[in-house]
Amino acid sequence: MLIFLFSAWACAAVGRTAQEIVNEVRRQFIERPGIMDYKEKPNYGRCVSIIVSASLRVMINPGALAIKSPTIGGDW
Repeated sequence: MLIFLFSAWACAAVGRTAQEIVNEVRRQFIERPGIMDYKEKPNYGRCVSIIVSASLRVMINPGALAIKSPTIGGDW
């Protein structure tokens, strides 16, 4: 059953992170119209920062579950 929980958390995390990236890219296109004409470079660092922070934030629950499940299961 744990694999289904991990998979559900991963799928939900990917969806949320993808939406954050879409919003960031749209924001950059609006604030910096020169990106479409190759006159300005996009802020790649901001997108990478969003992905890294989301991946670290989302892995807290699966990590805690992986650590706690043997101790809880061992008591039964």
